[in-house]
Amino acid sequence: MALVKPVILQCLEHAKRCGDSEVEAEAEAETEAAEGIDLVGGPLALPAPLPGEPDAALSAHTYEHAVRKKAISKDLGYGLVATEDIPAGSVIFADRVACIGAEELARWKTPEAGNKLVAAKVKAMGEEWHRAFLALPNHQPRVGNEYAQIWRRYQMVAVRKRARVMVVGPKMGLVNHSCMPNAFLYYALRFPKNKRGEEDKSKQPTIGRAVVRASVDIKPGDEITISYFYPKGEHSVRQLMSSMYCQFWCYCPQCSQPGPEIEKMLERYYQLQLIFEDADIVYKRPAVAYKTAYSLIKLFKDLKVNDPRVIQPWIFCAMIAGFNSDLGRALQFLIKAHTLILQLQCPNGHLYDRVSCWMQTIALMPGFGATTRGLSSMTDGYHMARDREHFHDVLFMLDAEPDEYIRLHRYRRLPDCQVKEGESRFAVRFDAEDMSRKRFEDEEPDPVKIKPWWVIPEGDRATEQNAKPQKKKKGSQEGKEQRQRKRAVNKIPKPRNPDCIEPEKDFLDICRELLTEFLAEERKKKEQTKNQEEQEDPEGQQEDANRPGVRRQGVRLQGLRGRLKPNLQISLPFHQRVHQPMVQPMIQPMVQPTMRKGPAKKAVVVNKAPVSSFKLEESATLEM
Repeated sequence: MALVKPVILQCLEHAKRCGDSEVEAEAEAETEAAEGIDLVGGPLALPAPLPGEPDAALSAHTYEHAVRKKAISKDLGYGLVATEDIPAGSVIFADRVACIGAEELARWKTPEAGNKLVAAKVKAMGEEWHRAFLALPNHQPRVGNEYAQIWRRYQMVAVRKRARVMVVGPKMGLVNHSCMPNAFLYYALRFPKNKRGEEDKSKQPTIGRAVVRASVDIKPGDEITISYFYPKGEHSVRQLMSSMYCQFWCYCPQCSQPGPEIEKMLERYYQLQLIFEDADIVYKRPAVAYKTAYSLIKLFKDLKVNDPRVIQPWIFCAMIAGFNSDLGRALQFLIKAHTLILQLQCPNGHLYDRVSCWMQTIALMPGFGATTRGLSSMTDGYHMARDREHFHDVLFMLDAEPDEYIRLHRYRRLPDCQVKEGESRFAVRFDAEDMSRKRFEDEEPDPVKIKPWWVIPEGDRATEQNAKPQKKKKGSQEGKEQRQRKRAVNKIPKPRNPDCIEPEKDFLDICRELLTEFLAEERKKKEQTKNQEEQEDPEGQQEDANRPGVRRQGVRLQGLRGRLKPNLQISLPFHQRVHQPMVQPMIQPMVQPTMRKGPAKKAVVVNKAPVSSFKLEESATLEM
């Protein structure tokens, strides 16, 4: 026992060391993957907010005391100006807001009804909030509906589950719009709590506070500006968007005096959104979307743009990668988007829960797995992310053709001695399987051909039609028999109605069968009549049989019946024909065909064609 115990301890220590090293290696790989795709060199150096109670965390450290209200210009009116330095990432203020949903907005049919609705909402927020709301500048003449007038002037639109919500805050209403702002706005969502005091995210959240955070270092005297919407396109497009969405004409410095670099960046942002909304480009030319997103991210880095617009390219690329089953690229894009969301909107933003859910289960992304052109694993993405400097060549497929999608396993990292200045560090390995694979537009399924109702399914055809004989040589006897059999089968008329249970029979065959049955019944009736007559008058038959002439002619008649044809009648004297048995009819009944059970959809199948030895024209007419 003394010797066994040290051995066990050594094994446990060795297993522990191996396990720790594996865990550390995996954690290190994830960290490197998250940091390795930082193409913009850390576009945001913002401290992540502390999780926990939203109101307490957001209100504990704010720069609300470092801003004041000031008249900016005649066109802009009042605004908020910084009185001291505000570092990037700081919460300038977290304003409590009042909301009016779509159901309540439907009751706003008259100015009086709207004023009454807004007054009830404002008074419910408390006395201090009520006074701050009434202190907002209102240049319209007050005619008794001042609550509705102020609300209409300073309301902001938020979208929650495709429903518009009107939001107003006393401090948020004083912040002006800019196409290149120095701060950004987001709403902290508040989920209802369960009995244990924990947030129940299965229920519908409400807007807790409107949070304004600095995206750059703000100096004293600088105006605090945010974006009321996501500005994109050239200045004329942005002014049109502000007029349509917010009912005002934008007079920010970027629209008043547009610069070429900012115009290029906003135009590229607009172009990326148009590409993502174009199914033909995204599905058939994904490399174009990747390269456009990469060029936009570089412009964000050069111009130091740190608002929520920088998140969109990463989410767009992640959805394109998921569409092509590229798990490696999709995970790397989501990791970067998740990092930016934490820096910009904190865990209480509307994008945080969505991206976190996609990271845990990538298959939940919209359109995931529609094609397997970029099939890869998460491990492939982690290995490629180790090269932080050159990983963007692989991630965005900068060397790919517009209609090409290069899988991650085809990339090979070159040694330092083989890399030339200005060239990519990764080489694309030739893959015969990928090169022989059809392009996406060729992989689309053929259009479905709708067959008419009269087409016979394959299972309803006769057995001899389904069985395809093997091809024989033309000169062989078996080949001739097969060709003759095939011609005979082809001569059989094919029915056009799928409800036909006996396709081998036509209307003439059915008439012949009915005729045979009718004649058989008639003969049976005559035989029954004859038997009844014999039973009623047996003495008369005996007397006729004792006559010599009748007996001799009867014997002679019986001898001739074997040699005469069936349809030939023998004429006898009338007195001798009275009690003679009936001669066979002119038309003989047809032979009944043998029947057997056929497939499930058939009632019977005829093995022998119901054709008699006589011609139909020679038979008696039958009225039906």
